[in-house]
Amino acid sequence: MAEDVVSRSLNQDLAGDVKKPLTLMLSAAGCMLLIGCLNVANLLVARGAARQKEVAIRSALGAQRATLIRERISESVLICAAGGMGGILLSLGATEWLGKTWKDLPTAQSIRVDGAVIAFACALMFPAAVIAGLLPALSNRQVDAEGPANLGPNRLEQRVAHRA
Repeated sequence: MAEDVVSRSLNQDLAGDVKKPLTLMLSAAGCMLLIGCLNVANLLVARGAARQKEVAIRSALGAQRATLIRERISESVLICAAGGMGGILLSLGATEWLGKTWKDLPTAQSIRVDGAVIAFACALMFPAAVIAGLLPALSNRQVDAEGPANLGPNRLEQRVAHRA
């Protein structure tokens, strides 16, 4: 009877033979998250550069720097909140699909997105949104009073240049 008993660790018992595929999926998900974050950061920086003329005009008209920074942060929080909610909804569907289709996983039925996972996602989402809005806002802090005139030709100058 003692020959029939085999000692296994809890990790081996829970993960079984799917440890390598799970590690591969975790790595792929981490890489996709990194790529997505870099793309969003790049879009926010490009948007900030495109709005530099608007910020310079508003600053020249008397808008306070704190108001401009607050506007940028609120925009990035809204964008990141929409993306975070989309990610949470996607994870709900993906975990449901994973539990139904991957029958080789010993604990497939216990995989779920609960309140702790959603709270963790929100806890990461908010600081990331504030940082993503704060960095472009602080990069535009050196706006001089003549900034709007120096940022590019206006419509009249474009028409004159086009006719010549």
